[in-house]
Amino acid sequence: MRYFILLRQVRLKNRGMPYLLALAVVLVLFIPFDGVAQWIQSPTTEGKSVYSLLTNDSVFFAGTDSGVYRSFNHGAIWMPSNDGLPIGNKVASFLERGNKIFAGLRGGQTTKTIFASSDGGEIWYPLIGTSFSINTLGQSINSIFSVTQSNINCAQPGILRSQDDGITWQELRQDCSIGFALNQFGIFTTTAGFIYQSTNDGITWIHRNPKIPDYTETIIANYDYLFVGTIDSGMYKYSLNDSMFERKSMGLPDAIKVNTLIQNNTTLLAGMEQGGVFQTTNQGEQWTSFTDDFPDTLSVYSLSLNNDILVAGTNDGVWLRSLTDTLTIQSIMLEQGWNLISLPLQSLDITKKRLFSTIEPEAFQYSGKYLVAESLRVGNGYWMKAESSHSVSLIGEKNLVDIFSVRKGWNIIGSISKSVSVDSIETIPPNLLLSNIYSYSTVNGYTVTDSIISGKGYWMKVNDSGKIILR
Repeated sequence: MRYFILLRQVRLKNRGMPYLLALAVVLVLFIPFDGVAQWIQSPTTEGKSVYSLLTNDSVFFAGTDSGVYRSFNHGAIWMPSNDGLPIGNKVASFLERGNKIFAGLRGGQTTKTIFASSDGGEIWYPLIGTSFSINTLGQSINSIFSVTQSNINCAQPGILRSQDDGITWQELRQDCSIGFALNQFGIFTTTAGFIYQSTNDGITWIHRNPKIPDYTETIIANYDYLFVGTIDSGMYKYSLNDSMFERKSMGLPDAIKVNTLIQNNTTLLAGMEQGGVFQTTNQGEQWTSFTDDFPDTLSVYSLSLNNDILVAGTNDGVWLRSLTDTLTIQSIMLEQGWNLISLPLQSLDITKKRLFSTIEPEAFQYSGKYLVAESLRVGNGYWMKAESSHSVSLIGEKNLVDIFSVRKGWNIIGSISKSVSVDSIETIPPNLLLSNIYSYSTVNGYTVTDSIISGKGYWMKVNDSGKIILR
């Protein structure tokens, strides 16, 4: 569903309505949610390979082939954050420990490959003695571990350990280690099909027999067993109680490479090479595709989960999907100039800075006069000016019924998560409306509308203060 609005230099004033000076050309694209959970690509990361992800309640991090990107609105919009980082390195892994974020780099020409930030990724600084390319960063209670990308002969340290937040590092093992996992039985890595275990925080290691009959790529620990993803034979489950493994690839494509694994309660999610995401809810007995709407060519390098939002790092940017029926993602495409919009969702974040971080300088709402809006809420309409064309994705809960407060006179109202017929609008008290409801285009000026479209704002005039009900 698309709405094209061409604005010349005009004063938005007609039929006695308040005005706001508008310039340039505006294109607004609304993609309404259809009630079915689906993947959506974050437009600000298109074309980038995303090798690592870190998510918490305040900021998401994405490690790409062109440095670090951050999102302050749950993955909807990403901006580069590379102050202090070298150019030309892949960011292969993240680790959050206390108030620090650690980033492990792979490839490039830098002699420092582990960086840290103490201010949420604003500025990065290198750590001493970490010149090896990094595959994975991990941690125990007392230590940070770096699993390095070994050379062809595995003739360099495979695992390094720091017990002082990365200031100094100790070489633990010289091999071709891959992955890092931790549970009550100790620390685990995997090398060419072998599983290695340490029960004393990495000081000594044993390899557990038997060997998995394939090269291993990733590992995750869960209670008394491990899941190990391989290069071309899918998944194996390794029991720590009886040191036995079983191939657990029913439902997976043949000869599939498993790049990454994450656990979500009783669900295990796996990111594949050119295979999307698969999930199992019965400890690997049966796998089902979780990416029916993914392009077939996408490789998933990293996965993360936050607030029921699954984030996938791929060879074509970041993709997002809700794991619930209520949480959804809606995209709005903005072009240069003024845009009259509203929030169609109950967003996880209501601050204008985080919801629309690419739009400057302010959002304006109308309440008898124009006011700067620092926080945005469902029900209000807002003027925002975009300096360039780009899309904005909003993440939140569907808002299918809402009651908006209005004051006597003209108001800009918002929308809910679905289109609503004007004839179905209810008011408290009854007969509150003094006017029709108006949408705006510079082609036709203000025109009477018969629908409230999700994501747009509308003018209406009421005879007294009261409530507007959309359902």
